[in-house]
Amino acid sequence: MKKRYYILFSVFSVLFLSPVRFEPTDEAATGEDINEAVSPSVTLWYVSNEMGQALRNAYSFTALREKYALSVMTVAGAFVPDEFRADYDAGWKTECRSLYEDGELLRTQWVFIDENGVTRFVSAKSPEGAGFTESYNERGLLMRESRFDAPVDASVAAPVAAPTEEGNEEGEPAVTEVPPLVITYSYREDFLTGAQSDEWADVYRYARNNQIRVIERTYLETKAQTRVTLPRTIKDLSFNETNGAFFVSPVTSYSSAFLQDVLLNTGTNTVYTLDDKGRILTETRHDAEGEISGTLTNVWDENRIRSVVWESEGDTRRVDYAFDEDGERVNEKNYRNGTLEREVVVSGGEEIETLFLRGEAVLRAVWQDGRKIEEKSLRVTEHAPVSRRRSS
Repeated sequence: MKKRYYILFSVFSVLFLSPVRFEPTDEAATGEDINEAVSPSVTLWYVSNEMGQALRNAYSFTALREKYALSVMTVAGAFVPDEFRADYDAGWKTECRSLYEDGELLRTQWVFIDENGVTRFVSAKSPEGAGFTESYNERGLLMRESRFDAPVDASVAAPVAAPTEEGNEEGEPAVTEVPPLVITYSYREDFLTGAQSDEWADVYRYARNNQIRVIERTYLETKAQTRVTLPRTIKDLSFNETNGAFFVSPVTSYSSAFLQDVLLNTGTNTVYTLDDKGRILTETRHDAEGEISGTLTNVWDENRIRSVVWESEGDTRRVDYAFDEDGERVNEKNYRNGTLEREVVVSGGEEIETLFLRGEAVLRAVWQDGRKIEEKSLRVTEHAPVSRRRSS
């Protein structure tokens, strides 16, 4: 027999069967009206959808006869459940939202909103206990999440993190709860720099244009490491019909600001040529009329890219890369029509960028973890070179 929740017999339903007058508007559809504090506390009922959005208000009788119904109640701080008490601060607004499907409780959601209107905590769980919790800081950045699995029938194959069943003293099966998957996050300003669970730790690295370029994962028990280079593009997900292999894309080139306008403007149609390892040798770009707008050529050294050349009418650019023994990029040189314009020397989190004019070095900047900390003019003048350094 299915477990059903007859709200009509609860104290709240007896007192508040009638809906608050509510005119359906665009704002109501986004849930803005239901975020307003209600005093005295009442339970508001809405016809909803499977996402839990309030579509229109209704009597509880009417809402529960629909496919999906939503109840929303503002809760005083004293009635916050004990399991969420550590995530609650006095003065925060608290809402309990319950979503029903065909009259049965589908999930219960708790939302804490601080005095500045920032959502600081969200919990959503099914009656069986499956769901998640998320905690945010004052800027709305996700700091911690926990994922929960519900108990499952012993006759059904259980997911990896599902609870297990063991016999108790009477020989009856007893559910043993498995700890939730908990992930914590760290940031530098608004940029995600790391994530960690009990089993692994991730480090996120960015290019100077604020695009993520590398995710490194270390498994804490074995110290094994994996590495994903970004961005992943449609080329990474395409197949070579000849051998079924993935395209091997020179992702290093995507971190060069010198070619950003070229890489972002792929044209209407692109034709690739590959070598026997599936590596992209050339990308020929065509415009809407089918005319060639330019060709990008990649020069490979084993699995690393040594040079990228862009050739278009009146615009020839070349990027040369150098790597250390660990495969980390340590040098980049940018040429336009055969003349050196820019060089970047990389050492750990520091980059030294030098700009050239007609082959002469004119400006040098030092970047630390994507942030410019020093800039120095290299022009030979009657006055001493001007150097500016930003304090940490």
